[in-house]
Amino acid sequence: WPEDYALLKMSLPVVLWNSMIVLLIEIFFYQQSQMEAEKKLAIIEKEKIQYQYETLKAQINPHFLFNSLNVLSSLAYSDAEKTNLFAKKLSGVYRYLLLTNNRPMVTLKEELAFLESYVFLEKIRFEDTLFIEIDEYDLYGTRLIIPVSLQLLVENVIKHNSITSNKPMQINIEIENYYLTVSNPIQPKKSNDTSSGVGLNNLSNRCKLLLGEGIIVTKANNLFTVKVPLAYE
Repeated sequence: WPEDYALLKMSLPVVLWNSMIVLLIEIFFYQQSQMEAEKKLAIIEKEKIQYQYETLKAQINPHFLFNSLNVLSSLAYSDAEKTNLFAKKLSGVYRYLLLTNNRPMVTLKEELAFLESYVFLEKIRFEDTLFIEIDEYDLYGTRLIIPVSLQLLVENVIKHNSITSNKPMQINIEIENYYLTVSNPIQPKKSNDTSSGVGLNNLSNRCKLLLGEGIIVTKANNLFTVKVPLAYE
């Protein structure tokens, strides 16, 4: 009927307008719930990465301590002076681990100074088969890096490569723009290496969390290279 048609014509814009308002409200609340869910997932992922990184450090430190104590035990019977120096360096390494345990970042100068103590201990163990060349770092004091990351990388080289008098290992550590680069020749051990790269993945995730990008791993010309991103104070 004409009266019904006129009523419908008058009501239709109101119904459409109300429907649009309801739709917009629904979209708003949906977006809010999505944002809350994403925040919760981000917190969970952050805690997961932190746990993985702490677990990785917990795995490496006892392994390193075990090897160091064996070396210290053998030195005690042959060289008292070197034994004393070794014990001081070992103490310095663990002091650094304790002091940086709750620090997300440290200066590159601090990390490289710590690495030199760690390298001293490893060179006693491997004698003339391990060579580590560290780039001059006096000019890079304002740059920041994740603590213990370099020790993890050097330990990774030692763990996965054959190091003998016939096959000495040369590790080069350099600063390239916004990255610190650790490279070594690939000398795989004869035994089957079933490593899944968990250590590098955990370190990369930690870098993504704190610096916005992960580590860069390349294999070319029989050279294994890892680039760790740096930050500024």
